[in-house]
Amino acid sequence: MLPQPDAPPSRSGVARRATVRACHWATSPRATTRAAAGTGPPPPATTPPPLGDDPYSLSITAATRKRVGAPLAPRAARFDVRIADESDATTLLALQGEQAQAMLQPLTDLDLETIGYYRFAEATLDGAKGMISRTGYTGEDGFELYLPNAAAVDIWRALLSRGAAPIGLAARDMLRTEMGYALYGHEINDAVTPVEAGLMWITRLDKGDFIGRDAVAARKGEGKKKALVGLRLTGRGIPREHYPVVSDGRVVGEVTSGLFSPLAGAGVALAYVEPRLANEGELAVDIRGKPVAAERTKPPFVRSRVRR
Repeated sequence: MLPQPDAPPSRSGVARRATVRACHWATSPRATTRAAAGTGPPPPATTPPPLGDDPYSLSITAATRKRVGAPLAPRAARFDVRIADESDATTLLALQGEQAQAMLQPLTDLDLETIGYYRFAEATLDGAKGMISRTGYTGEDGFELYLPNAAAVDIWRALLSRGAAPIGLAARDMLRTEMGYALYGHEINDAVTPVEAGLMWITRLDKGDFIGRDAVAARKGEGKKKALVGLRLTGRGIPREHYPVVSDGRVVGEVTSGLFSPLAGAGVALAYVEPRLANEGELAVDIRGKPVAAERTKPPFVRSRVRR
């Protein structure tokens, strides 16, 4: 994230998610399937080879790196493909904000205008080969940089010298919550399907078989047991994760992510509630024994600055 003149400081800074995100890169025959989870820049490191003629990439939460990667090996055995986890050799830097492109462009030979939203390209970054994607879980325009560890510190310092400012994970969590983005361990986990999480818009049951398809289809057929909603407090208070959501004096759900948004000027939250209360009925968040009224609000809670 980058400083933004005349913009509130709550959406400024640089996010380095070296211990938060993992990226699994899977490629076709004659190429290597690779995984990267930025873990900081311990030397030595090698420059990643080209992705190959027909690459496939997976970007995975670092906490689930082993569990998500495990099913790939037995399935890959049926194809002419090789899988290798390069997590410990790769760093991910997230550069976000309206000045991201201007600050990054001098460090790469790639014309950043050619990278569309949720698109990526291989590039040379300050002399090191890596990958740049126009992504970021913040609601801001920006890029994620996949780098060999040996190059990460120099590029980090180069960005700081151009005016970028580092931020911590709590700030990044504020930004993604304001956007209503689901996060593993909060809105999504092994017990939640895309049906409850409102993610069926990216889940196609008609595209053929895939891992988890039967479970998603079954849940869709039987109906969701809970519904994810956005809440904006109408009274004073800050909703926190695991705070109960109540209606008519009864607990009907739980906050999964919550905070006070300086831009929204109120406490905002994502929460699971009983399906019948997804669209109607009074709701409140129980904050240390006191119910604070909330109104349903479809995220984002603040204006997105993503460049599409």
